[in-house]
Amino acid sequence: MNALGKLFSTNQDAEANGIEIEVGKIKRDNKEVPMLFIVRRSGGNNLAYKRTVERLTKPHRRAIEKGKMDLIKLQDITKECFLDSVLIGWMNIPFGEGSDEKFPKYTVEKARQLFTDMPELLTELMEQSSEITNFQTQRLEDEAKN
Repeated sequence: MNALGKLFSTNQDAEANGIEIEVGKIKRDNKEVPMLFIVRRSGGNNLAYKRTVERLTKPHRRAIEKGKMDLIKLQDITKECFLDSVLIGWMNIPFGEGSDEKFPKYTVEKARQLFTDMPELLTELMEQSSEITNFQTQRLEDEAKN
């Protein structure tokens, strides 16, 4: 592979099946564990994402082309695309506080609730899922060695 290929090649398996994005650490069962979200790439070789974007934007195509798309509606579509075809799971994500803290299994509905409460978390994960360097073969190989 030439120098340009090394700069822009991605791991297609990672794009399609997801990578772990750590957003911090938390105490759980007296151990510090990473809070992880498993995301596919939003774009690239993630065909499910491309199909979801096409399906959800199709009814609004004229408004988008004319620059008249309602910003709130566009944000809702973007969130649904992320929930439908990018975010595929999580580990050690807390809900509640103190003695009420729980670690529910991932569901789209729980994720929707989480991102409604924490829109900046959604923004961060969307940025990470679109960042090519997170899915590049060389970087993933280097991280696996550590």
